Amino acid sequence: MEESVRRPHIDRWLKPVAIAAAIGMFIVLLMGATVTNTGSGEGCGRSWPLCDGEFGSKEMLIESSHRLVTGVEGFLVLFTGIGLWRTRGHRREARLLIALMWGAILVQSGMGAWAVRAPQSSTVMALHFGFSMIAVTATMLTVEMLYRDRFFRSRNLSWQPPTLFRWLMWSSLVVMYGIAYLGGYVRHSAAVIACHTWPDCNGAIIPELSGPVGINFAHRAAAAFGMLLVWGLLLWAYRFREQRPDVYHVLVFASAVMLLQALAGGLVVLTTLSLISTLLHAALMATLFVTLCIGCRMILPARAPATADAPAARRTMPAPAGD
Repeated sequence: MEESVRRPHIDRWLKPVAIAAAIGMFIVLLMGATVTNTGSGEGCGRSWPLCDGEFGSKEMLIESSHRLVTGVEGFLVLFTGIGLWRTRGHRREARLLIALMWGAILVQSGMGAWAVRAPQSSTVMALHFGFSMIAVTATMLTVEMLYRDRFFRSRNLSWQPPTLFRWLMWSSLVVMYGIAYLGGYVRHSAAVIACHTWPDCNGAIIPELSGPVGINFAHRAAAAFGMLLVWGLLLWAYRFREQRPDVYHVLVFASAVMLLQALAGGLVVLTTLSLISTLLHAALMATLFVTLCIGCRMILPARAPATADAPAARRTMPAPAGD
């Protein structure tokens, strides 16, 4: 039975706005990757939020359009958070997602402005992609929450996977974020083409682990570990696929995305950082992180659903896990 919400009429505009915010955040991430790959970070000069670049240049158009879309996305995220608060503000999950959406896009925009006004090190710049990924995840999880009852009615929430499985699922998020950070660091440093062959590194399975080559190889090794972790979780989930088909299907999708992510990484090397390959690599990384976050949300302990119209009832009936 679908959970009741406060002010149901707000849901009529909240759901499409949330979908638009999720799609828009994904576009912002890809446009940010485009700015990096085309070297357009200074397309507007050292001016922010105004643009003072060379009018009509490719770099100016890319950077200014990125700022424009980010501004529009900011309003979509703002309205999504307001609607979520007014309809589901009594749920901890909703409050957490609002904080993540608003916080991530503010930090992301602030770091972008900081990078324009004062050039930053590769260590700091690598964080920019990480916050973009968190912002995408928060908006995607908001859409998942709004449509959860429609698409996951048959979940057997009374059956929980083993404790170690759940611990490894949550650990996979840390691993994937680390892989994304390493990838961002490689992209913003001299290590980006240090390994110019794939799947080996400069003709060696294990190259000399120092300098830019060592950094690049660390990213590849971390990605290989992450792939083994996700595929191992898939094999484990196969054993209880009848009890929790939702978890199994999420890991099937995550494993497929992980494989495509590895192939896209090879494409980045083989095409010498072509725009299409780098955008594909970034898009698949964000998709993988979102998928694993949804999987982690699914394995939280189940509780009875909360009602939205009776405070007394909420005190006597626990809210869903994460709410």
